[in-house]
Amino acid sequence: MKLDHAGSCSCGAVNFRVVADSLASYRCYCSICQKATGSEFSTTVLADEADFKWTAGQESVREYRKDSGYMLAFCGVCSSPVPNQFRGMPFYSVPAGAIEGAPQIDLRVTLFKPEADVSEAGNVEVTNFDEVPSLNVMFDLLGVTAP
Repeated sequence: MKLDHAGSCSCGAVNFRVVADSLASYRCYCSICQKATGSEFSTTVLADEADFKWTAGQESVREYRKDSGYMLAFCGVCSSPVPNQFRGMPFYSVPAGAIEGAPQIDLRVTLFKPEADVSEAGNVEVTNFDEVPSLNVMFDLLGVTAP
């Protein structure tokens, strides 16, 4: 059964909804994600484009792109990370911390961590990669259908 999850930036200018069976996520410990979040890692839910909807403030979203394809979207008012379209594919990268309430985030993959962080994994197996895996491998582990 799909559940409806609301989300927003810190100031509330940007709002969105994700309707999904589960919130499968990956956690990245690379230096780019550390700098983007100001923490040890970023936790991201990959949502199918059909399950994602902006509900307010899309015009306030700003983007920073690297030549590598990495993109960071943030609120132009408060600078909080907000969802962005995943590398031009039919998915949205949704910062887990932007999802309201305390939804069950299912950690499935960790990137660039010597040992998999299973502190919040529950009963789901977490796969750790020291290098970025192929997108098809990531999609398979996150339970999404590759475009």
